[in-house]
Amino acid sequence: MTIERAGRPNWPRRVKVVAILAAVVLVLIVLFQNLDKTRLVLLFWEAQVPLVALMLIALGAGAVAGALLGLKLRRR
Repeated sequence: MTIERAGRPNWPRRVKVVAILAAVVLVLIVLFQNLDKTRLVLLFWEAQVPLVALMLIALGAGAVAGALLGLKLRRR
């Protein structure tokens, strides 16, 4: 039996939490499978970096871009 708050069912929140946890687990699995070093070349700069670091940077940049876009769309 689920407890309802203010007349609203609690299951949508649980579904959201489970979906977020599943996404986090999948991201961690992909990241830990990509620990090899790769060559990064940016204009005149070259470095050997772990692929996981590049993936985390891309994930962070995407999260920031998504958050900023969400804020912009919410203001309309």
